[in-house]
Amino acid sequence: MHILIAPNAFKNSLSATDAANAIQCGLQLSGLKCTSTCFPIADGGDGTGSLIIEHCKGAIIKKEVSDPLGRQITSQFGLIDGGKTAIIEMADASGLRLLKLDELNPLKTSSYGTGELIRFALDAGVSKIIIAMGGSATVDGGCGILSALGVKFFDGDKQPLETIPQQLVNFATMDVSSIDTRIFDCEVVVLCDVNNKLLGPPGFCGCFRAAKGRKC
Repeated sequence: MHILIAPNAFKNSLSATDAANAIQCGLQLSGLKCTSTCFPIADGGDGTGSLIIEHCKGAIIKKEVSDPLGRQITSQFGLIDGGKTAIIEMADASGLRLLKLDELNPLKTSSYGTGELIRFALDAGVSKIIIAMGGSATVDGGCGILSALGVKFFDGDKQPLETIPQQLVNFATMDVSSIDTRIFDCEVVVLCDVNNKLLGPPGFCGCFRAAKGRKC
């Protein structure tokens, strides 16, 4: 008998690779007559990017970027397909795991660091970017990413806004004239395990308001 061991990560406990290795070790200790192969998987959350890079035998590029609160950290992205495709894990720059428990406040966090990784990937000359979107510490709707790529956000008085939800509630207009146009020539693929709209009656906000007995 041959057993394929393909677990996802055990959040806040074991990575998918560690979980697979632990299961394989348990099988060996059990005395069961079998062979096994470890093939850890992911669903777009923490560890997805690392697994893709590992399975595709890609290269890891280290870069300094902003964490969810704007502090400088060392993050990374991967290059596969001979350097044509970048693998970016949002959690590596804008993830929950980068914050302490008393720092968890989605109104004050940004995806700006993920945008910086995208910019570094464009500098590397990629034609495709795969983004594993899970494990994020922010709900800025990608405004931080856009800001890192040159988009500017303003309130109703034409005053610039910091791309954190606490300020974005005052968003009125944006200026895309300085956007990094290289992104338009690059295929962008987002990996996630949900398909849920944010706005409108069928979205999260609409369902929340309906549950509270409010009209959308």
